Amino acid sequence: MVSMNHLSKEEVDQVMEIVRRLRDELKVNTTCGASNVSFGLPNREGLNAGFLAMAIAAGMTSAITSPLRSEIIQAVMPKGSVAF
Repeated sequence: MVSMNHLSKEEVDQVMEIVRRLRDELKVNTTCGASNVSFGLPNREGLNAGFLAMAIAAGMTSAITSPLRSEIIQAVMPKGSVAF
């Protein structure tokens, strides 16, 4: 398990590379607690949404997050789609 509280850019890059490799090389699914990345920081929802979008692009298949926050909805919905 990788703890993601207050990660540097290099550490975030490493996490994304691990997610990418898990998906591409081992063909496994990944899950993360998306709000862990912003613990104790201001603008948590924006940070969570940004991280979530990056992780999805890297191949993450699921996340533990609040699906009702507008920032999260925007991060996971394809551009141009209609949210419920």
